Amino acid sequence: MEKDKRKLQNIKGSYLVTLPKRWIDNYDLEKGSQVDVVTTDQGYLEISPEYREKKKKEKDVIKWDDHVIKRLAGSYFGGYGKIEINLPEEISKEKREEFNGFLDRLMNVEIIEENSDRIVLKNFGIKDLEFSTAFRRMYYFVRSMFEDLLEGKTEHLKERDKQVDKFYFSVVMKLRSYISKGEYATEEDVPLIKAVDYRMVSEKVERIADIIKNLELTEEEKERARDLFEYFNKVIECFINNEFEESCELNYRYEELKGKIEKKELNRILELTKDISDLIR
Repeated sequence: MEKDKRKLQNIKGSYLVTLPKRWIDNYDLEKGSQVDVVTTDQGYLEISPEYREKKKKEKDVIKWDDHVIKRLAGSYFGGYGKIEINLPEEISKEKREEFNGFLDRLMNVEIIEENSDRIVLKNFGIKDLEFSTAFRRMYYFVRSMFEDLLEGKTEHLKERDKQVDKFYFSVVMKLRSYISKGEYATEEDVPLIKAVDYRMVSEKVERIADIIKNLELTEEEKERARDLFEYFNKVIECFINNEFEESCELNYRYEELKGKIEKKELNRILELTKDISDLIR
């Protein structure tokens, strides 16, 4: 983040402020270009390039090696519509299972061709999926995981965690598109700072899901977990609804729970939830 000070100018009764040339060049703006101006409830003025849809990257070709998952993630988050993976003569069973497991976590990606030489994936993208929708779906899955854990129904936790991963990746991918040279995934009316908040909070929710999927609780620990679940729900609702004052009141609840929860995993969930609360503006 760069910060500098600029003086207001008054020309024929209108107040003007110049914009940084580096920012102008980065987004390919010129005289006559339109920008979106948002006045936040906190008194900030946010200026962003006007929505403009760019041509999607058509195809990326990568090789299958020890880093194939990292290469695939780069192509996926890079927004390529088609990803071709050149295969070696032999692939271990463990590596193929690891690859398939990662593929299951990606949103809207399907194998459209596979033979002994290559695998071709189609990335259908997430253009119509809004930040708020993706985040809410993540939250609903984690909430159901919490409920099942408290009821002792743990058989579907790992499957639901995979769904959480999919929506988390979609938030990451959408943000990359959102801030990459003015290429917005949709015309969704979300200030850039809120989009970044969605990304940060989604990561913490995804980490909470990772903890829950392997968690086992005694009956006594379930009582503490119920209180934690209630706190988690209230914090997420405050984030979704931008309820800053209400989130401040929840700090007292955090202190109460901190003194009662002993299990390490539950304490980690508590701290991650508190981190979410601290991001509410």
